[in-house]
Amino acid sequence: MARFLSRLLPPSDSLNYDCLNWDRLVTVDGILERANSKKLLEVISQELNRSKKQFLVGELTIADLVMYSVVKSKLNAGLKEKDLPANVAQWTQNMSQLYKDTLGK
Repeated sequence: MARFLSRLLPPSDSLNYDCLNWDRLVTVDGILERANSKKLLEVISQELNRSKKQFLVGELTIADLVMYSVVKSKLNAGLKEKDLPANVAQWTQNMSQLYKDTLGK
């Protein structure tokens, strides 16, 4: 569903799935396929370590939005923020701030 919805965005937007280069497309697909994984936090932590950037694939993509949504739902269901790996906690804070700056005010 996220892949489909992202295609409604302008072609120049990094959130548009069809505009990703091949390497990023493969990485985003791999991340999205593991969104329901029991090792979700490990997946996010590994991708953040791999990209060495603020976002999972280096720039903001639908993978960040989907994974952020899953993490937030787990936090709302009782997962404690202190139980997140440090880089995942920082990424979650960055994503929350991005949301507030862009949409939430």
